[in-house]
Amino acid sequence: TDAKMGYAVGCAPHIAFVRRFRMKDGAIRTNPGVNNPDIVAPIGDVDERVNVLRFVRKCAPDIVIANFGVHPDVVGGDEISADFPRFVRETTEAALDNVRCMFFNGAQGDVNHVNVHPAGGDANGLHPCFDDADRGYAHAKHMGRVIAGAVLQVYEKVQFCDVDCVRAAERIVNAPSNMPTAEEAARAEKIVELHNAGRDAELPFAGMELTTAVAEALRMKHLKDGPETFPLPLSGVRVGPVAFLGIPGEPFTGIGRGLKDGSPFAMTLPCCLTNGAEGYYPMKEAYDEGGYEARSSNFKAGIAELLIDEGVKLLKSL
Repeated sequence: TDAKMGYAVGCAPHIAFVRRFRMKDGAIRTNPGVNNPDIVAPIGDVDERVNVLRFVRKCAPDIVIANFGVHPDVVGGDEISADFPRFVRETTEAALDNVRCMFFNGAQGDVNHVNVHPAGGDANGLHPCFDDADRGYAHAKHMGRVIAGAVLQVYEKVQFCDVDCVRAAERIVNAPSNMPTAEEAARAEKIVELHNAGRDAELPFAGMELTTAVAEALRMKHLKDGPETFPLPLSGVRVGPVAFLGIPGEPFTGIGRGLKDGSPFAMTLPCCLTNGAEGYYPMKEAYDEGGYEARSSNFKAGIAELLIDEGVKLLKSL
């Protein structure tokens, strides 16, 4: 045949971390700061699996797709950057002959690169940033190399399989809107007013707490008059025993796990920010706990569970 496909799962340890934490005062904070003594424990577990899909083609370069979930917000600054996915691609292509690599980001809504308890050389290549999250170009390079290493772990040992069909489908999910009460909207208006006037110092917040309060206020102002629901397109593509499930925004890790666990396919690649960037999709309990993602989300509690349920139905339809 002119081409064949294989799949395998590698592992990228110690580069992705849950970014939501329970604090000593009982509050839940996103990015509470490195070595913050008030941290009790992270909320949730990281999925360190790297899905690897390899296409071997006659008279053409191999194609490798790597799928892993973590925010590509590592370099920092105000300029456009390919961040760590650039280094995934470049490192993989440099290590393997005649290969082209693509990176598909997975479920990363509650996961980033910040290790709040660094040890040894963990903090190398990182520097403090405005929102209590250390960032750095060198660390982005490190992360790309680790994910590329996961590809190299399994590249020669993928399980080749018959591809008897290729199918695609879309499913529209009507998601309830996280509209504010009149009282919440009035309070939000004041916060947005001060923020837009450059008067953040007059707000009783700092660091990531300020970012969270402003994002929540902007969400309330934006949704003050609706809409009551949002149509969200879920995108499914099947290639033999492997499937992609695209979500138009930033799903929590729990959504990625739920889709993988409920899928009928040998490998399922959850993909964020596919055909849309509609914000965060937190798990139901996150709305009671608080934190940046749930407070800024355009969607009511239950959105994550709705996406898992509808996503698994879409996968089964393929």
